[in-house]
Amino acid sequence: MDGAGAEANDATLKFQLVTDMEILTSILHSRLPSSAHVLNMVKLHPLFLTEMSFYTLDELTEEKCWILGKYEREDTGQQFVISIPNYTVQVTEEIRQAFNTISLEILNWDAQFEFISLDHIVTLLVFDISIEHGNGTEVLPCQVYHYPREKSKDIIPM
Repeated sequence: MDGAGAEANDATLKFQLVTDMEILTSILHSRLPSSAHVLNMVKLHPLFLTEMSFYTLDELTEEKCWILGKYEREDTGQQFVISIPNYTVQVTEEIRQAFNTISLEILNWDAQFEFISLDHIVTLLVFDISIEHGNGTEVLPCQVYHYPREKSKDIIPM
């Protein structure tokens, strides 16, 4: 299954550990600029092998997988980033259930955690589930601005 994916005969989506970082990097490159934060984590992964891990829902393919990046340290707690397949993706009941019942080894909804640089649809999902778990939850809007590399060369010669 190219490093991760859902069980072929299991209708329930579950998060699977990603082991093939090359495929993951390729998918995230194809999703730029929206995947920039997750891609940055993947590039830093070799420096933080014990603190970082990556998971996916469904097959590890560009078209439909959700990618979850996790960074965890004792002093900072759990920090997460998520890359969605595209801007028109819908949060289905199956996806919502996968997040709500995620393994405690990946995400403990009752512990301190932070989601960073989320798309609006994912922010709503995380907010709703967090509230359901009785957490005090705060959403701080974040904008990612992107300027194409080709055009930037005209402004600042490299």
